[in-house]
Amino acid sequence: MLRVALIIIVYCFYLKLFEFKKITKNSANNFFFLIHKRIYNVNVLFKNSQKKSSEKLVKQNLYNLKDDNIYTFLNKEINNIGKKIVEDSTFSLPKYCFLEENKIYDNFEYQTSIIVFLENYIKIKKDIRKDVIEYLKRKCLDVIEMLHLSSNGILNIKLRDKYIFEKFFTFYKLHLTKDNSEKKKKKKEKEPIKKNVVLLDFCGVNMGKYMHLGHLKSLFLGYALSNVFKFFNYSVKKRSHIGDWNVNIALIITFLILFYNNINLDLFNSNLNELKGNGKMFETNDKVKETDENINISFSYNLSNNEEKEENIFNNSVGKKKTKKIENDGIIQHWLGIVNDTREQLFYNNYKYFDTEKFSHISLHKIEYIYKLSKKIYSISDLFKKYTKISLKLMYKNDKKIINIWNIICSNTKKENKEIFKKFNIKKLIEKGERFYVKYVPKILQKMKDANILFEFKNKFCVLLKKKVIGNKNNSNNSSKNILSSNDEYYDIIKISDEINEYIKKKDIDFLKKKFTILTLKNDVAYTYAAIDLSALYYRVNFEKANKIIYVVDENQRKHFMQVFSIGKYINLLSNNNECICLNYGYVLNEKKKKIQTKDISNNIFVKDILKIYKSTNENASTKYKCNSQKYYMQKYYEELIRSSIIYSYISVKNCKRQLINNIIKEFHSEYIYIIEKYNEILLSLGKLKNYDYSFIFKKKFNIEINLKKLILDIIKFNYIIEEVVHSYNIEKLCSYLFNLTQKIYNLIQKGFIKNINSVLGEKNFDKFIEILNYEKGESIINLDDNNNKNNLEKKREVLRNLDKIKKSDFFLKYIKNFEHSYNDDENKYFPKEKESEKMETYILNRILELIIMKSYLFIVSKIFNIINLRLINFY
Repeated sequence: MLRVALIIIVYCFYLKLFEFKKITKNSANNFFFLIHKRIYNVNVLFKNSQKKSSEKLVKQNLYNLKDDNIYTFLNKEINNIGKKIVEDSTFSLPKYCFLEENKIYDNFEYQTSIIVFLENYIKIKKDIRKDVIEYLKRKCLDVIEMLHLSSNGILNIKLRDKYIFEKFFTFYKLHLTKDNSEKKKKKKEKEPIKKNVVLLDFCGVNMGKYMHLGHLKSLFLGYALSNVFKFFNYSVKKRSHIGDWNVNIALIITFLILFYNNINLDLFNSNLNELKGNGKMFETNDKVKETDENINISFSYNLSNNEEKEENIFNNSVGKKKTKKIENDGIIQHWLGIVNDTREQLFYNNYKYFDTEKFSHISLHKIEYIYKLSKKIYSISDLFKKYTKISLKLMYKNDKKIINIWNIICSNTKKENKEIFKKFNIKKLIEKGERFYVKYVPKILQKMKDANILFEFKNKFCVLLKKKVIGNKNNSNNSSKNILSSNDEYYDIIKISDEINEYIKKKDIDFLKKKFTILTLKNDVAYTYAAIDLSALYYRVNFEKANKIIYVVDENQRKHFMQVFSIGKYINLLSNNNECICLNYGYVLNEKKKKIQTKDISNNIFVKDILKIYKSTNENASTKYKCNSQKYYMQKYYEELIRSSIIYSYISVKNCKRQLINNIIKEFHSEYIYIIEKYNEILLSLGKLKNYDYSFIFKKKFNIEINLKKLILDIIKFNYIIEEVVHSYNIEKLCSYLFNLTQKIYNLIQKGFIKNINSVLGEKNFDKFIEILNYEKGESIINLDDNNNKNNLEKKREVLRNLDKIKKSDFFLKYIKNFEHSYNDDENKYFPKEKESEKMETYILNRILELIIMKSYLFIVSKIFNIINLRLINFY
């Protein structure tokens, strides 16, 4: 067996050698490179076969960015020299002092304004320019080739070609070689992963209500961030803290119980304006069709009608359509009249005979209508509040009937939401609602009692807080106004002193309100939002072992999480190994630039409606569609392009920026379509060339063209950009990076070189082209005059055939036209002289480098699309 194995290995060496063999001196180098590669692979297999130590450290990230990234390294050294000159170890330069793309000098890749800043910052006279330049030359000798100081104090930086090429080769091996991908799979299977746990809380939809366009902002941001952390091999947990408990659900249950005997659900419609205030909903059996089945389809979604409804329904101001407002007021008065005619005993009698099966198939649009209607009645009627309180008590007692109807409401809501998640390809988002966490609230309250910060006042449990004055403390997490961190301080938690206790006994709450912020944690029977969030925090740290918890919520919840984080730290729910982040995104605004609300009885713009509008448009349109860039797409791609355009519309703007709904509801997003188009054009141009391994080029020494060098720097910036997202949570950086990179890469395709390479050289013929050049230079190792050697004769004929093919190619003629070389006057007049063959080789190697850059671009597009959950469609 050993002999057979040895024979197989030798045979494999022979095949590999035959595949790469050349008729030039370079063939010997390739042979020894192959042997070195084989020995390296054997060593890797031997090391992998050894037993792992039980004390093995945490698995390192596949992308060792902090130590291996050009931008991180240089920015770190730039900041270090700032600390040294300022003589302050805590000093940090402003962002504009770090690396920027050089837009003045083509031969210099980057520039920094550190010298300008330090000369203005330091008043005493120092030779700052000399200190900065000498420091960077000494610390960055292997990276920086040249420094040039402009007259205005801007320092220009030129990187070493060798360093850039090495980093690009690392990127190429890591992402674009088949052998490496298999190696990564084996490492994932064999090595134990012990990474920090990141838990993301996003898209907390309330049960009993449709998901509206504001929820999508949280959904897409949270899901994209989870993919970013997953990219870096963190253990990621996605959670949706749904609103499935307390008053909002009790309102619906109360309404169903109170009107159990005379309600006709068939007449409940989400469009209130179709109902008349005449009480027929209790008397007739005629069915009214659901609004969502009768949507007036038009692609340019008319928001004005909906806004008029929202303005005129239950609004104290006089609207334009007074008639409909009066009708809606009439409906409310009708319901109030029925409520006022009831007695408490009627509610209990209805509860006694309450059959939850009657509502087992109730649709979400009816549930939501009941919620909106009961919310209005609750705000007016004390009697309805009393009945709601009874329902709430039964909920907390886990009454069987109440829990049954609760299950129906929640399951029907989740069923609708699940369809939306499926449409947008949202996976493994686990819903844990308020009812799940509420059982941990007593433990939280006990911790507060032990810490002497909890007091009782009129059937309420409260804590006192006092807002801190935030100083100029440097903190990476609070550098952005829309990001909160539990590591920062927002509120002081006040202990209940004897003096405060006296005011509580006197029920002088006004005095406390003047001095403190009063936060209620329990109101009679129900726990509040703050108490449940603290219990969720407790569960996630102790049971889900989360090291970092990220809440993706709108800007309205900023104050709430300041309070939750402050209390959580005070009662030791968070240790030094835990951090909570609150990412506050901007509102989604309607046409009148107001936050979208769901509490009013009106037709809000729901996700389900938008998807149906697009679906209907697709079905009624022709088989091809015209988009902004005048390209046509087949019908089967339309829905996928629309859904991805919606996602891109949310993701591509800054988190803190408020978005107008008209900027989201449109046919296609121009940037997304542009990227998709150029991706497909590049993919088509490369053809089979994208599948080949070009590792051989990294063994050659040649001058890289300046424009390609800058593109390489943009390519290897990919890991740095994603690392920035991990720290800043700004997903839009991925979109802007990809869009800018697409514009730069597409210029290469416009030159047409790649298409010519593809048609002339064909499969794996780059090495043959190089050997032809070497033949012209007289460097062939084969004696072409030896006619007795049949192998050499055949090789000579192959070289001459390829030479003739190259000389007649458009690609070669482009080279002649661009470089204006001199040529021989014989039959080979279109081929360069011997001294120019080296220039031709450099030219060819740079074109091959273009191929690698484009191949790298295709990889980056696929990765970023996967992270931000966009559909990557191949049109060809």
